[in-house]
Amino acid sequence: MNNKNTKIKIILLILVVFIIIGATSFALWQQTRKQTTKNAMGLACLEVTKESETDGITIKEAWPKTDLEASSLDSYSITVKNRCNNSINYLVALEKIKDSSVPNNDDYLNSNYIRVKVDNKASAILGSLETIDNATGESYTILETRRLSANTLGPNESRTITFKLWMDADTPAEGNAYKHFYGKIRIILGQGFNAQEYAIPDESCFTFDSATGTINNYNNTCGPAILPKSIGGVDIKTIASQAFYYTSVIDLKNVTGLETIDSYAFFNHYGTNTTLIIPDSVKTIGDNAFNHFEGNYLHLGNGVETIGTSCFSRYTGTNQALIIPNSTVTIGGASFGQFNGVDLTIGNSVTTIGNSAFASYTGLGDNLVIPQSVTSIGTYGFNAYKGDSLTLNEGLESIDDYGFYNYNGNNITIPSTIKSIGNSVFYKMDSTKTINVNMTEADFSANVTTGTTWNGNATIHYLDS
Repeated sequence: MNNKNTKIKIILLILVVFIIIGATSFALWQQTRKQTTKNAMGLACLEVTKESETDGITIKEAWPKTDLEASSLDSYSITVKNRCNNSINYLVALEKIKDSSVPNNDDYLNSNYIRVKVDNKASAILGSLETIDNATGESYTILETRRLSANTLGPNESRTITFKLWMDADTPAEGNAYKHFYGKIRIILGQGFNAQEYAIPDESCFTFDSATGTINNYNNTCGPAILPKSIGGVDIKTIASQAFYYTSVIDLKNVTGLETIDSYAFFNHYGTNTTLIIPDSVKTIGDNAFNHFEGNYLHLGNGVETIGTSCFSRYTGTNQALIIPNSTVTIGGASFGQFNGVDLTIGNSVTTIGNSAFASYTGLGDNLVIPQSVTSIGTYGFNAYKGDSLTLNEGLESIDDYGFYNYNGNNITIPSTIKSIGNSVFYKMDSTKTINVNMTEADFSANVTTGTTWNGNATIHYLDS
């Protein structure tokens, strides 16, 4: 080892002694659990055991090492056990955290100089691993969170995860002396992630137009994949029609420059038992883009403006909430036709809800609010909705045939902006219920077109009655 590396070694050896002492004092090997989705089994299902309560997660023998040199390092290990009779998904993440004794962020070793090896997989640079949203509400500061491993545990099944950390052999001496690293493991339960491991494929797997940032095709023989942010140094902006036709699992979370997903882009992407995260940068999702997606969790980014026809038509979202972001303007016909989750929130910019957009959403126990921005609801729009209440805000102009056919919850109010109500819109409302209309009977008769049995058996109450 040359003098430069020897100097790093001496400085960092002193630092490691400090870190280990600090880790013992602050118990930085605390295992924490975070519930990310509604889960009837609860946290009691997961039992976690650790190598040592006082052994802090640090870079051991903190000087640059090759993979061969690092092979002799001891590993950290944790064991997770499912104590229940149902399968559960879990994710193991490493938090890079801040210690009060080191207030300056620049004094922490960059994750691009830290190499990590998980179980028997090839080692990887920590900074290249998938980023997980930092937990909130903790008593300590989290600088970043990286995904180490994820899997599914069957009933009463247990699994041990081992990992080790070291300084990458190519870490430059300049600027990296006296750097610190503190870590903490977080176990995340739920269905808000893919429970299987996939790699970012080689760039040769993509047919990519660097002039427009468009993926035109993907070689399916490369297998399921986590998409990269860029190809050949150019950010991915568009995924063309049928580019990933019949590809089984795709993770889009890292494609933070993506703006457009064209029609049929992921058609026949089944995605069973997986998560689909649409980045905040995406504005348009075309017709049938994810038509066969049957995963267990869907997150729409806060930039989505248009959701095309039949876009997520097979997504059922069992026991999941679905949030349509405030950026969304148009929800195409049958876009969520089979969604029947536990809660539905519609953003305050949506103007059009297409035919059968949420036709299977029963909404049992829910309180559905149609925001003021919505002007039209298509045929069978919320045909199956049976929630406790329904709020139709001023601004709504038309509800097409069978729009809320199965609704029989609390009394409702028809806004004064309404112009058209189709056939059997509230067909299941019985005689104990009242439909209040925010206009006089004469105005309603003169200005509103109504279909047959639009009000079911409910009593209509006008402003002057």
